[in-house]
Amino acid sequence: PQSLPTPGKTCRPVGSVLVVLAACGGPADMPRDTDTGTADSDPQGDSDPIPVDTDWICAPDASVCDGVCTAVLSDPQACGACDSSCADGQVCEDGQCLAPARADPCDTDTVANVLAPATAEAGVVDLDCSLDLGPDDVITKNLRLLGTEASGVTIDCGGGTIRRTVSTGGSDVVQILSRKRGETTWERPTDVTIRDCRIEGSIRVLGQGLNGEGEDVQADSVTPGHRERAQQAAPTRVLLDRLDITGQGRIPVYLAPGTTGVTLRDSQLDGRTVSVVVYLDAESARNRILGNTFDVTMEGSPLKREVIAVDGSADNVIAGNTLAQPTTGGVFVYRNCGEGGTVRHQHPRRNTITGNTFAYPGGPSAPAVWVGSRVSSGITPSFCPLDDGYGFGSSASDEDFARNTVIVGNRLAGPAPDPAFAISDEPTLDTDNEVSDTPSAPRSVCVQYRANQPPRVWEDGAVVGDQTCDGGVLR
Repeated sequence: PQSLPTPGKTCRPVGSVLVVLAACGGPADMPRDTDTGTADSDPQGDSDPIPVDTDWICAPDASVCDGVCTAVLSDPQACGACDSSCADGQVCEDGQCLAPARADPCDTDTVANVLAPATAEAGVVDLDCSLDLGPDDVITKNLRLLGTEASGVTIDCGGGTIRRTVSTGGSDVVQILSRKRGETTWERPTDVTIRDCRIEGSIRVLGQGLNGEGEDVQADSVTPGHRERAQQAAPTRVLLDRLDITGQGRIPVYLAPGTTGVTLRDSQLDGRTVSVVVYLDAESARNRILGNTFDVTMEGSPLKREVIAVDGSADNVIAGNTLAQPTTGGVFVYRNCGEGGTVRHQHPRRNTITGNTFAYPGGPSAPAVWVGSRVSSGITPSFCPLDDGYGFGSSASDEDFARNTVIVGNRLAGPAPDPAFAISDEPTLDTDNEVSDTPSAPRSVCVQYRANQPPRVWEDGAVVGDQTCDGGVLR
């Protein structure tokens, strides 16, 4: 973009990231989303209504822990209550800590089939067992984790490689996807782990469709309750851990509508993309992008895009990452409109962007973070009217509604864009961010989500140990 609106009014609290919302309402007065009343022009239906005259909003099922809106029904570090954390490896489901069952190990025949060279006739393996590999192993077939049968599957490559080949066609080397049964029933995989792999291609987590314009997504979106149905249909609790992902043009990591509880952590992403690097699509929520390094060549045409797109996705945490050369944009938060005739229901709200480093090389650059980027860009896509006529969500209003974004403790190194943080939707909490003309140097950042938990510390995107946080940033 050549020109951007002046960033709007922000709420600037005093104190550390632990009390990051304190100045916008503390535990006693933190307002909640309700089902009545709206303060904007979007008649919501089920689209995350905003109560009138509130400045900061927690989700209906959230509690305020240390001044932070916390999903106590699903957060393993505050499961059921603020001071109740789950053991390592456990998940939080409906406020209870559970140990997900790991799928049985693959037998020798399955392992041999997975490792056999891909051919045009045998290029995909449906995996319903756990796979342990070594650093010299190379998989040239695409792996598909389909439906409930894939729940609990762990793929631990041990440093091995999953590679796209000519025989397998598309670049999605791993798909984690739901299976449709009948007209309205979806069987989804849960508790999937992909660890310590070299991925040459892309990973897609898919629910009702391949993207936001899929046939089943569009058909379901035109009636109230779509957000809840999409989230119930899509995979949940997926861990992408210590991966080295080399993009081949397609979006390297794509989370389809309704995907929840995905964590991408401690990974390196390079290669190239003709779109974005990570895409959080509509109705997805509660995903985590933690401690990764992004150094991907952006090749989009006619316009190159941002590194991370938060499109109608809510309650996500993007923390401790390093974004190298984000000249076409870092993290953009917005809501799409009308594309494919799909009505987008959820507001892209309550997203936290903290402790990240944006390393700029110089020259014209887009913002590190842009809240409300689609509408305020001044460009109205021709497809916006395609969802008209339903009276809720993006059908009722093309506004972004990117509200309640937390932007705290980030660092911009090198010649930064102006504005570095474009705030086009309110309320937004924007504080303790550092802009420096000095080229990026090794630096530690820490993010401490709960007072009773040790912080995680990253050194230029790599975990280096636990340490005491000081305002979210260690210098």
